Amino acid sequence: LKSAPDLSAIGTKYRGVELLKQIVEPSAAILEGYEQQLFFLKDGRDVIGRVVGEDAATFSVASDLRRPEIVTVVKKAELAKQKRSTLSAMPTGLLVTFTEAEILDLLALLQSDPPAKQ
Repeated sequence: LKSAPDLSAIGTKYRGVELLKQIVEPSAAILEGYEQQLFFLKDGRDVIGRVVGEDAATFSVASDLRRPEIVTVVKKAELAKQKRSTLSAMPTGLLVTFTEAEILDLLALLQSDPPAKQ
């Protein structure tokens, strides 16, 4: 189960300032298939995460990107409301501890050609 998109070719889609904006403002454009959903349950509980499975009676929701194998089952019969989140699962502020040189190195890495598959 993939918890995050493959970034090996992100440099072909975004370059320079646009790529930096994607890192600094991850909610500006969320890649299709990685959107989070908000589930408001009738008992007052809330579940937020990416839908990784669905059947006639339930949604399977991965709420923690670091542990995508842990899934919460949301029963559709217990659902009061559901809506798409406008926030990315990727947190903001990831670069606050980086030096300018580290940020430039990260951008260079992401814009470099993907490694050849062996």
